[in-house]
Amino acid sequence: MSGYSLHLLALAGALAAGAIGWQIVFGLAGALSLAAGMAMGFGAYALTVLPLSGWPFGLALAAAAIGQALIFAALTGVIRHLESHYFALATLALAEIAVIIATNWESVTGGANGLLMTSAPAWLNSAEARAGFAWAAALAAAGAFYGFQRYFGREQLTLLRTEPLAARAFGIHAGPIRVAAMAVGALAGGLGGAAHAFTVGLVSPDVLAFKTMAAILAVVIIGGRRSPPAAMLLAVLVTWTPEWLRFLEQTYLIAYGALLLLAIWLAPEGLAALLAKATKALRPARHLDPPPLIDLKPATEGGLTAAGLTRRFGGVTAVSDVDLALKPGQITGLIGPNGAGKSTLLNLVTGLDQPSAGNIQLTGRIGRTFQTPALAPALSALENVRAVGASSQHAWAALHAVGLTAEAGTSTSQLPQGAQRFLEIARALAARPGVLLLDEPAAGLTAAERQRLAHILRDAADAGAAVLVVEHDVPFLAALADWMVCMSEGRVIASGDPDAVTSAPAVITAYLGAPLADGAGS
Repeated sequence: MSGYSLHLLALAGALAAGAIGWQIVFGLAGALSLAAGMAMGFGAYALTVLPLSGWPFGLALAAAAIGQALIFAALTGVIRHLESHYFALATLALAEIAVIIATNWESVTGGANGLLMTSAPAWLNSAEARAGFAWAAALAAAGAFYGFQRYFGREQLTLLRTEPLAARAFGIHAGPIRVAAMAVGALAGGLGGAAHAFTVGLVSPDVLAFKTMAAILAVVIIGGRRSPPAAMLLAVLVTWTPEWLRFLEQTYLIAYGALLLLAIWLAPEGLAALLAKATKALRPARHLDPPPLIDLKPATEGGLTAAGLTRRFGGVTAVSDVDLALKPGQITGLIGPNGAGKSTLLNLVTGLDQPSAGNIQLTGRIGRTFQTPALAPALSALENVRAVGASSQHAWAALHAVGLTAEAGTSTSQLPQGAQRFLEIARALAARPGVLLLDEPAAGLTAAERQRLAHILRDAADAGAAVLVVEHDVPFLAALADWMVCMSEGRVIASGDPDAVTSAPAVITAYLGAPLADGAGS
């Protein structure tokens, strides 16, 4: 290759490393960060400033890597609870602050003129060596990507990205994973920034600017969010394509932009996803053999007691002074009209929301389902169950318990609504909960499926779980529950034997708006 081609190859490797670092943050952890350019800039400046201060190259590289990871972890720790575009705006603000610091801290960064890379080790003097270093950085970034995915679990990360509330309900919290992703992603991006500095021979505030982030966005969005090989390929194409279009002279950048838009239009989910769909039909269907079935009893005996539970949203009180006791081996039914506060109560006892007053005492794990099945559509049924940290054996046992063993390898998006409801119950059972909470599990089920559901819930209670079922089908729940509670306007208005609760005047009034006339049927 010519010297200029090797120069482009090195720039492509540096861009690939930065893009893979952003894949860790956005593609795996689901955090929309706009600070990938800042990560590359930190690496570039660190590997320039430290050697100029007399640090040996190896020590400077190690210090830059560790320091950069710690800095990004600390910054992310402050903003980790922000969601979606708020997190994006916060990271964009941090990136702009970094540009301002690099531009004005002239004694260290050289200001707007930047710093010449005069202290690169002798073995990086050739164009071949610089290209090799850049692609070694890209491969190291890819190793960090796969290591991060393996450590946190592909299924758990997928659930966190697609159904964060369900992930939180099972103890998968976005905050710590975001901090780790930003640290590891910054480490990978910093290697790319160092390679860029060695290749260009100069580090300036330009490397921190948003145009670097824009190049990374192009690579990841067109290539694929979770495919390091695609990022490597697209980094080469993004770097080389403007050179191939130079014959267009003044209009070559317009043509380049048009090609990028065309690529996004043809493959909105990325070229890697497009290739995966194209080859899916060619791959033989996987036959999954279940292992020997094991016991699905709760890991520890569970129970839950709530006293004086209250939740206010501004001037609205959604839950007011509620007492609730869930006992092992007992099915408790929770009924009430729409807006009674039932789902809010479930959010409080599962930790998805914090009470304004009152306290909760819990023993054992919690397993939960939602009004609308909160499943990751890209995962198979078995993978969705394993996503809560269940072992393969417990996942298979849970699928068997709900009658979905044959659908283990089926994509969740291809399952009918009823099967998805049973799959969500299987996921909850696989966590071996001492307390099992179900939010309208019978909604949309046929009569036969409701009978099957009743058997599953009774088996869970007989195994020792404390079961709470929120349901609008009062006859179904009255026949199933051992104890029943009715809420209205955030308060408990009746509790006790199911027949006594369903016939209580206050309950009938809550549902119908007025008590039944004497002699009227229910």
